[in-house]
Amino acid sequence: MKRLILVLSVFMTACAPTPPQATPPASPAASVQPGPSAPPSPTPTPVNSAPPVSNDQIQAILTSGELTLQVNEELMLIGDVEFSSGKKITFDSVLALLNFENQNPDLLSLDASSRLVKALKAGTAKVVIASKARPDLKAPITITILPVPAGIDPNVALVDLVIE
Repeated sequence: MKRLILVLSVFMTACAPTPPQATPPASPAASVQPGPSAPPSPTPTPVNSAPPVSNDQIQAILTSGELTLQVNEELMLIGDVEFSSGKKITFDSVLALLNFENQNPDLLSLDASSRLVKALKAGTAKVVIASKARPDLKAPITITILPVPAGIDPNVALVDLVIE
């Protein structure tokens, strides 16, 4: 029985498909070559941030026009961009083609690279998303920021505990 298991183990290992090996691009500036025991280093895949057709123009920025947050809440701005060809592509894919402007930095923080907004204090804030190629093409977003309800301490968790 032990021989059969050993033979099957060797046979199954020999028949197993080998994983594909990534071939790193040739680089004339590289002076150190990895040895035979070193695994190849992964090659980062570039993110295509341009529209698929070079003459394709942004026709519309599609996103919510109104949002509501509570103080200290965070939210990622999401939406699509529609091109003259009719294609709709998410903000993630065309981030380099858009400007994100926070018109009320005292009420709201905005990280344009991640599209995260954080409500800092109660009030009404405005964020404008615009095409870099067509600055007149804009999508304003009005964000209503509500205060934290009275009687709730954000530093205290509410727990319903029953002890018998």
